[in-house]
Amino acid sequence: MSLKAYQIRALAEYLSAFKGQRIGKIIQYSKDVFSFRFSHAGRAVIVLDNQNPTLFLGGEEGNRTSLSTPAASLLRKKLSGAEFVGASSLNQDRVLKLDFISVNDIFEPEPLSIVLELIPTKANMALLDASMRILYAFRPNNILDPRPIFHGIQYEPPIKKQDYVDTEEPFDVPAYFASCNGLEDQLQQRRKQSIYQDFFRDLNAHIKSHKRKIAQIEEDVEKGKKHVNDAEYGNYIYTYIQDIPVGAKSFSYYGEEVALDERKSLNENAAEFFRRAKKAKNAIAQGQANLEKAKKELEDLLALKEFASSCDEETLSRLLDEHKGKSKNTPKSLPKRERGPLPFIAKRGGICVYFGKNAKQNDFLSFLYATKPNYLFFHVKDRVGAHVILPLENPSDDAITFACEIALLATGKEDGEVQYTQHKNIRRGGSKGQVILGSYRSALIREIREDSLAAYLQAMEGRHE
Repeated sequence: MSLKAYQIRALAEYLSAFKGQRIGKIIQYSKDVFSFRFSHAGRAVIVLDNQNPTLFLGGEEGNRTSLSTPAASLLRKKLSGAEFVGASSLNQDRVLKLDFISVNDIFEPEPLSIVLELIPTKANMALLDASMRILYAFRPNNILDPRPIFHGIQYEPPIKKQDYVDTEEPFDVPAYFASCNGLEDQLQQRRKQSIYQDFFRDLNAHIKSHKRKIAQIEEDVEKGKKHVNDAEYGNYIYTYIQDIPVGAKSFSYYGEEVALDERKSLNENAAEFFRRAKKAKNAIAQGQANLEKAKKELEDLLALKEFASSCDEETLSRLLDEHKGKSKNTPKSLPKRERGPLPFIAKRGGICVYFGKNAKQNDFLSFLYATKPNYLFFHVKDRVGAHVILPLENPSDDAITFACEIALLATGKEDGEVQYTQHKNIRRGGSKGQVILGSYRSALIREIREDSLAAYLQAMEGRHE
């Protein structure tokens, strides 16, 4: 839901209470999302999506880095360490103005402002100097536009439409911020799509290519099946060659009319039927082998897409860096699967966990790609079985229970005791897939919930060993 003018005014009044706080880490989260941190009030997230532009105070941004763009560099240069001096709405419209006092290159105070036009279909942001001259515009236009907005000209607020009706209603700003926190998962996906757009584009292209390849192989196999019995026609010709007229266009084979090439002799037609039959058998055999290979490759690509879409940014970066040895921000090709099997992914109610089903998967999961120190590692006590990683730093009790249930199911048990600990407390054992735990906690699961079982079965259906 887009913000109304009266909500913008309430938002400005709420943010003005942070007057005097300093601006910390500034990042461009994705192509249309920015954030900066108040020294004591949390992280302000600016979403310039044309469908639902907004500003809200969010949680920790973790170790995420900024996109490397001129906009991000300019905002960091101008506003890092700046003092926030207040917020206001402009022109009684859906325009929020944030004022700052920064320090310029010669260490003099420099008033600066960010103007956020939180108007659906026309969302924009501009950085202004003390005289309201535009230093940067997120979506610039040109001098011929009815309201020009670009570097170097004086900023003018948008003109309200004549039929625009303003209202004045109560607006619970903290509750609005809490509701916006649900956007964080969506913003994370959009950020991954921005940073790894080449990777996801290549991955989708490979998937489409393999689907077309499989369809073509299946078509070739079906064509081969139509000629696999042609040798019988050749045998029939040799057997009844005296009964088939020279130059005939066809002959009757047990009620079926079989075409002949009248330009060739009967012996040549028979030889052609034998050749077609041999070619068809080879095509079917080779086609079946190629089809099995192509389907396995497609399965791997779909598993990779599922894993890449579900895993956190740090895990995805590590996955690509391991196989490419290049910057995590410039993936240009797909990683190869032979370096390690991807884990399975079980999802339930917005929670996802990774799990392995054999020593290679377990080792790959626990010691290569889900190794953040605060992630939780799960394993059924006193059993050789699945490794499970819960990729959340502050998981709820429900998420922990779900991970315990997946650990039991992946180990072939319906109840039992599951040990879990932070990843920083585990180390490799003497053999592949073996783990030695330092300190740990235990949970006793007496019955697995139906939706957890469904999530496990769905994960297994999505990937086959």
